[in-house]
Amino acid sequence: LYFRASSAPPGRDFPAAELLAEHAVADPAGLDTTEADNPLDFVLWKPSEPPAPSWASPWGRGMPGWHIECFAMADRYLTLPMDLHGGGLDLVFPHHYAETLLCRALTGRAFSRRFLHGAFVTRGERKMSKSLGNLVLLSDALTELTPWGLRWYLWGTGYRDRLEYDPRKAHRADLTWKETQRTFARLFQGEGDWPAQALTDGRREIQARMAQDLDFGGALQRLAALSQEIRAGGRPGLRRGERGKARKELRALSDLLGLPLLPGPSGPSPAKKSRR
Repeated sequence: LYFRASSAPPGRDFPAAELLAEHAVADPAGLDTTEADNPLDFVLWKPSEPPAPSWASPWGRGMPGWHIECFAMADRYLTLPMDLHGGGLDLVFPHHYAETLLCRALTGRAFSRRFLHGAFVTRGERKMSKSLGNLVLLSDALTELTPWGLRWYLWGTGYRDRLEYDPRKAHRADLTWKETQRTFARLFQGEGDWPAQALTDGRREIQARMAQDLDFGGALQRLAALSQEIRAGGRPGLRRGERGKARKELRALSDLLGLPLLPGPSGPSPAKKSRR
């Protein structure tokens, strides 16, 4: 059973079918073309055999297509339209296209107010995938890197840009993270010349970069530069009476970037961390 894409009511909440058709040409494997009248149509219900699950339906026993599965879960547990829906570039078409058409046809509403699509992490110039055997498992990466150093490395490339995984660059990013964390810890180890206002200024600059299309790379560069300024600025400790303000600023930066910048068992606030 297929959804006829041409029957969906018009709307401006997703790229035009012409744009999506370009994705279809680039990734023919993403299309349901065996029996569909139109390559933009997609499966709503299909027969299934054990061990796959199945349910009774007017069209015989079977299971839903994955697009309507995701729409049904979102419609059940979220308030549509959702604020932001994201995924890899390969989900623009057909998945997010299909979810949007289903929502428009069944509810008359948009599926999401905004979409965010990230470029791929590649290895050997090919998208990482289980079928190609070129995955870097998280468990393996974390034998060589700290979790925060790995995050620093992955976030150093803009989400719109492809990242070719390079263990040497990941190691350098991890070293940068460790040095940055040690530098901020030294601020609290004694009195010095460093004003907490510099952390306030740095935090505002980092927030401004994050507001520019989630420029994590630029934000991390500014954070590393701030760390270098502290190391080069004479006695690295904070001025007398400014620890409270400094902690507040580093807590704000930790929450913004998802990195534990405060010394001791700290890091992003639990409430904010849970939403990531």
